[in-house]
Amino acid sequence: MKPTYDAKDFPQVTKIVPLDYERIAQASKREKVDGTKSIPIYITRGCPYECSFCVTPNFTGKLYRYQNPDDLIRQIETAKKVFFKAKGKSSKPWFMLCDENLGINKKKLWENLSLLKKCNINYSVFFSMNFLEDKETVRRLVDSGCNMVLVGFESIKQSTLEAYNKGHVNSAEKFASVIEECRKAGLNIQGNFLVNPALDTFEDMDDLVEFVGKNHVFMPIFQIITPYPGTKMYWEYKEKGLITDEDWEKYNAINLVIRSEHYDPVAFQHKFMTSYYKTYSWGKIANRVRRNPYKMLNLITSLAFKKNLKEQLETFELNNNIRTP
Repeated sequence: MKPTYDAKDFPQVTKIVPLDYERIAQASKREKVDGTKSIPIYITRGCPYECSFCVTPNFTGKLYRYQNPDDLIRQIETAKKVFFKAKGKSSKPWFMLCDENLGINKKKLWENLSLLKKCNINYSVFFSMNFLEDKETVRRLVDSGCNMVLVGFESIKQSTLEAYNKGHVNSAEKFASVIEECRKAGLNIQGNFLVNPALDTFEDMDDLVEFVGKNHVFMPIFQIITPYPGTKMYWEYKEKGLITDEDWEKYNAINLVIRSEHYDPVAFQHKFMTSYYKTYSWGKIANRVRRNPYKMLNLITSLAFKKNLKEQLETFELNNNIRTP
């Protein structure tokens, strides 16, 4: 082994190599799953956008490339054979599309959705907010078997959105409208929100919890902004001396690893974790299940998140001698 490997002399990756699910199954300890557990696959790789906090440019590159349609169909059929077992109402397999951003070009996107429809599967996917404003695209997503879309809303605070260069196109009001329209069409919207100690206050976190509850956001994800190694943000924060911890095991977007100027770091992280946990209160889970499509999926995922978040919060409080009433 060499200390480092430099790939600068290798040709640029322009194609997607198909996954060999037969080989993966032989090497895997994973048993067959029903339609309540997902099977990973991807249609595209890369993303042309350059969000400073995103790891995609470093891992899969900016060049946007597509799977060969015939290769994709073969992979899905093989994955069904080796990893799926129908059970009860879950007669369709659920695939998790691991594309960094499936929605870049509408024409190509619609072609891919038509292809997925032929495969007779359910699937979830990461997606750009702007495509969800198009009702025809939403209709095609639902028609092709999409049960949930993960959207990086980032924040409901306008000044924070502007700091992320998204304020000119997005707003909390627009998010709420898109969530409701997609819900009516039969599509769950999973919202991903960033919390930044340099931009967000405790009151902002309270507002975010209220927004999630009011709009019955499916399986909400809160993350503390994290400068992952290799990203543009990492080098910017490193140069400014804003990184306070380089223990990579803590780089999971739950731990605060950057400087907190306005709040005690432990207090900020505790507020973040308690706010996150509140979005999975029994009342919010009940309303989420009642209002959203795919009710069993809403219930199962909410219970799993609630359990995990409770364990993390209790461990954090124990490690930091925090007593709560």
